[in-house]
Amino acid sequence: SVDVQRNIDARKTEAAAADAQELARLYGLMETYFADDGHFAGAVEMSRSGKALAAAIPAALAARDYDKASRAAVDLAHACNDCHDVHKPFQ
Repeated sequence: SVDVQRNIDARKTEAAAADAQELARLYGLMETYFADDGHFAGAVEMSRSGKALAAAIPAALAARDYDKASRAAVDLAHACNDCHDVHKPFQ
Protein backbone atom coordinates (compact mmCIF):
# COMPACT_ATOMS: atom_id res chain seq x y z
CA SER A 1 0.00 0.00 0.00
CA VAL A 2 2.97 2.29 0.52
CA ASP A 3 3.96 1.90 -3.14
CA VAL A 4 0.44 2.82 -4.22
CA GLN A 5 0.57 6.01 -2.17
CA ARG A 6 4.03 6.93 -3.46
CA ASN A 7 3.03 6.32 -7.06
CA ILE A 8 -0.13 8.39 -6.67
CA ASP A 9 1.87 11.25 -5.15
CA ALA A 10 4.37 11.04 -8.02
CA ARG A 11 1.48 10.91 -10.54
CA LYS A 12 2.71 7.55 -11.82
CA THR A 13 -0.80 6.55 -12.78
CA GLU A 14 -0.04 3.23 -14.46
CA ALA A 15 2.21 2.02 -11.65
CA ALA A 16 -0.27 3.08 -8.97
CA ALA A 17 -3.15 1.39 -10.79
CA ALA A 18 -1.14 -1.82 -11.23
CA ASP A 19 -0.19 -1.83 -7.54
CA ALA A 20 -3.81 -1.27 -6.54
CA GLN A 21 -5.01 -4.07 -8.81
CA GLU A 22 -2.49 -6.43 -7.23
CA LEU A 23 -3.68 -5.43 -3.76
CA ALA A 24 -7.29 -6.06 -4.83
CA ARG A 25 -6.23 -9.51 -6.06
CA LEU A 26 -4.46 -10.25 -2.76
CA TYR A 27 -7.48 -9.07 -0.77
CA GLY A 28 -9.57 -11.47 -2.86
CA LEU A 29 -7.26 -14.31 -1.87
CA MET A 30 -7.53 -13.25 1.78
CA GLU A 31 -11.31 -13.19 1.53
CA THR A 32 -11.32 -16.74 0.16
CA TYR A 33 -8.89 -17.90 2.84
CA PHE A 34 -10.89 -16.46 5.71
CA ALA A 35 -14.24 -17.55 4.24
CA ASP A 36 -12.98 -21.12 3.78
CA ASP A 37 -11.46 -21.14 7.27
CA GLY A 38 -14.78 -20.21 8.83
CA HIS A 39 -13.27 -18.90 12.05
CA PHE A 40 -12.86 -15.24 11.24
CA ALA A 41 -16.12 -13.72 9.99
CA GLY A 42 -14.84 -10.22 10.71
CA ALA A 43 -11.76 -10.89 8.60
CA VAL A 44 -13.95 -11.78 5.62
CA GLU A 45 -15.62 -8.39 5.86
CA MET A 46 -12.25 -6.65 6.31
CA SER A 47 -11.01 -8.43 3.19
CA ARG A 48 -14.04 -7.31 1.20
CA SER A 49 -13.66 -3.73 2.38
CA GLY A 50 -9.97 -3.69 1.52
CA LYS A 51 -10.66 -5.17 -1.90
CA ALA A 52 -13.25 -2.44 -2.57
CA LEU A 53 -10.83 0.30 -1.50
CA ALA A 54 -8.08 -1.10 -3.72
CA ALA A 55 -10.50 -1.42 -6.64
CA ALA A 56 -11.56 2.22 -6.26
CA ILE A 57 -8.04 3.50 -6.85
CA PRO A 58 -7.66 2.66 -10.58
CA ALA A 59 -11.07 4.16 -11.31
CA ALA A 60 -10.15 7.38 -9.51
CA LEU A 61 -6.83 7.51 -11.34
CA ALA A 62 -8.54 6.98 -14.70
CA ALA A 63 -10.68 10.01 -13.89
CA ARG A 64 -7.49 11.87 -12.85
CA ASP A 65 -9.00 12.35 -9.40
CA TYR A 66 -5.74 12.05 -7.50
CA ASP A 67 -7.28 13.29 -4.26
CA LYS A 68 -9.88 10.50 -4.31
CA ALA A 69 -7.23 7.92 -5.22
CA SER A 70 -4.99 9.19 -2.42
CA ARG A 71 -7.80 9.03 0.16
CA ALA A 72 -8.60 5.46 -0.89
CA ALA A 73 -4.92 4.52 -0.64
CA VAL A 74 -4.62 5.99 2.86
CA ASP A 75 -7.85 4.26 3.92
CA LEU A 76 -6.46 1.04 2.45
CA ALA A 77 -3.25 1.40 4.49
CA HIS A 78 -5.35 1.83 7.64
CA ALA A 79 -7.42 -1.21 6.68
CA CYS A 80 -4.24 -3.25 6.29
CA ASN A 81 -3.07 -2.24 9.73
CA ASP A 82 -6.49 -2.85 11.31
CA CYS A 83 -6.57 -6.39 9.94
CA HIS A 84 -2.95 -7.14 10.80
CA ASP A 85 -3.47 -5.95 14.37
CA VAL A 86 -6.12 -8.63 14.87
CA HIS A 87 -5.26 -11.46 12.46
CA LYS A 88 -1.50 -11.47 11.93
CA PRO A 89 0.71 -13.10 12.85
CA PHE A 90 -1.20 -16.30 13.37
CA GLN A 91 -0.46 -18.27 16.50
